Amino acid sequence: PRQEYICNFFEGKTTASITTEDCQRLLDGLNCAQQTKKHYRVQLSVFFRFCRSRKWCSENPAELTTEIKVVTKEAEILSPSDAASLLAHCPDEILPGVVLGMFCGLRQAEIEKIKWEAVDLAQGIVTIGAGIAKTNSRRVVTIPENAGAWLASYDKRKRKGMVWPGETKARDLWTLARINSGFGPFQ
Repeated sequence: PRQEYICNFFEGKTTASITTEDCQRLLDGLNCAQQTKKHYRVQLSVFFRFCRSRKWCSENPAELTTEIKVVTKEAEILSPSDAASLLAHCPDEILPGVVLGMFCGLRQAEIEKIKWEAVDLAQGIVTIGAGIAKTNSRRVVTIPENAGAWLASYDKRKRKGMVWPGETKARDLWTLARINSGFGPFQ
C-alpha cells in the first residue's frame, strides 16, 4: 500500500522532476501516525538514493524534507490478568518469545535473534551474546520461576533453532494475539 500510494501521488512525473516540495506535500498530506509518516520519509529517501546511483536524478529531494519526530511512550506494566490474557492468546510459535520479553525483560531485537541453546532452563538463565545485546557485551539474565514454568511447558521437541519464528509470520501472530486479548494491534 505504501509504494502504491507514493506511485499514485507522483503519477506523471519523472524522478528527476520530483522536488523537495513535492515530497513534503506528500508527507504533509498523510493522515496517519507520526511513525508511519517517518516510514514513508525513509522509503522515499531510500528510493531517491537508488535513483541517484543510477543517475536518474541529481539529488535526493526526500532528504531535505522536514525530519519527522516520533515521541515514544514509556513501557507500561501489565496487570496479572492482562498478562494472563495475552499469554492465553499467544500461539505456540511465539509464546516462548513473549514469555522471555514479559518476565525476563528481553528486548524485541534480542528475542528475534536468540537461539534455544542460549536458554538454560536447568540453571534458570538466558545468555544474551555480545552480538545480540544492545550494549554489545554479553549478559546473563535470570529466568524467574513463573517464566521457567511457561518455558518448561513448551514442547521440548520444538526447542531447537530460533526462539522467535521468521519476522513476518511472528509479527502477524503477535498482532493477532494482542487483538484477541483486547489490546488492539498498536498497543
